[in-house]
Amino acid sequence: MIKEKQSIVYWTVVSFDQISADDLSWLSKQEKQHYETFRFTKRRDEWLMGRWAAKKLLGSAYPSFNAVRMDEISILNEPSGSPYVLVYGIRVPGVLSITHREGMACAAWVSDAAIKIGIDLEFVETKPDIFINDYFTAEESQQVFATTEPHRALAASLVWSVKESLLKALQTGLRVDTREVAVSISSFETSEQWRSIRVSRCAKHTGFVNAAWRSIGDFVLTCAALGECALDRPLLFQQV
Repeated sequence: MIKEKQSIVYWTVVSFDQISADDLSWLSKQEKQHYETFRFTKRRDEWLMGRWAAKKLLGSAYPSFNAVRMDEISILNEPSGSPYVLVYGIRVPGVLSITHREGMACAAWVSDAAIKIGIDLEFVETKPDIFINDYFTAEESQQVFATTEPHRALAASLVWSVKESLLKALQTGLRVDTREVAVSISSFETSEQWRSIRVSRCAKHTGFVNAAWRSIGDFVLTCAALGECALDRPLLFQQV
């Protein structure tokens, strides 16, 4: 019998008033250079929140990081947009995902480099029918339209959020048709416990796929994990 390997996804969520936005000494040299390129305050603040959340996450997930100054940690991006971590200029094995919305930011990290993760934070709000018809599969649209209020806004926001998480894990973003990933949600009751989501299609990915969601106040938080092997690896979520 093959024993399944359980991978821990460390995650944290922060609000803008928790970060040090006036004193930027916690940014690395490379990060400060990138910070100077932002033209708009909103985009700059979102970026800062994401970096702050990621560095606090790593410091809590790994006690050895407590001896590392925050400005010696760099959160940079691949050409695809996926973030990665450098400490003292050396890449740290593992996979990082960052998301932000409406003054909140969340970061997630898994040390198993064989797994690709994506995380997304979505504010629960009504989405127009034309949006649902354009970006959801026929089955997803049918499920959302069959859901009565007050759960319909949650249903649409949740389906969209898990699509975003899957596309981040695929490291494609919206360059892939959102209908190339398809999900089914068993319940739209809010919960602060992580619950699994069934993924029936994930573009051309043929390995294992795990997805889960939970509520955070007026938001839904989703996480997707992909691997190349055929063995399912249950995810264990640990908030730090």
